[in-house]
This record gives sequence, structure tokens and C-alpha cells, in this order.
Amino acid sequence: MADLQGVDESDICRKGRWNNSSMNGAYLTGLPRGIMRSLAGFLQQDTFFLPRNTTIPPENLQAKLFPEASVWLSKIHEGHAEQTVSAEGFLKLLLTIRITFLQDSAFMQQKFPTHPIWKHDLFQDEEYL
Repeated sequence: MADLQGVDESDICRKGRWNNSSMNGAYLTGLPRGIMRSLAGFLQQDTFFLPRNTTIPPENLQAKLFPEASVWLSKIHEGHAEQTVSAEGFLKLLLTIRITFLQDSAFMQQKFPTHPIWKHDLFQDEEYL
């Protein structure tokens, strides 16, 4: 698939771990970007534009996923909780994930309409609908 989409042979070799050179094993990550972009549906020359990302879910709806993440991030910034790189990074990740989750859920609901997750209150909420 990657070859048909024009991915460089070197990226395909790295992804398949078919190159056992010292540089490949010690210094390069096992995640060649070219093949990752291709398998994710991006063309080699394209940018990382995701059409679903043009619609950002409302803040009220976002706040219903991981509601404590914003609270704890505020506590860290105000000095009421211990400030660590990992804690702050994890909370910021949760805030990003909730946007992506809501954006993807619309497509996943169409693809898997009978999945039990769609019975959760979040997906019955007027703002979500």
C-alpha cells in the first residue's frame, strides 16, 4: 500500500525493520514519517489538513469529557497543586483528546451505529446532537 502511494523505499524498509544498520537501530526512531502519513490517508505532498478539525466542539460540550482536567490545570497554574511537567502535559493532552474524541465520534457513530458507547448520556445530550 505504501509503495502504491509513493512512499520512499527507505521509509518502507524502516517501518518493516528490514534495515539492521547501527544508525537505524540506535539513532533513528522506528516511526518513519513518510509511511505513517501515507497509511493515515495523507498524500506525500499534502499538508496535515484534517477536514474534521474545521469544526471545534462547543466549550460546554468539551467540558463534559474529563471535566476535572481543566480544574486541575487551573490549580497547577494558580499554585494550588504541585507543578510538574508530566502532570501539566497529561492534563493538556486530555484537553486535546476531548476535542479529537468529539470530532471523531460523529464519524465513528455512522460507521458503528450499534456500539454500546452511543448509549452514554454524552451522546444523548442536546448540544452533542
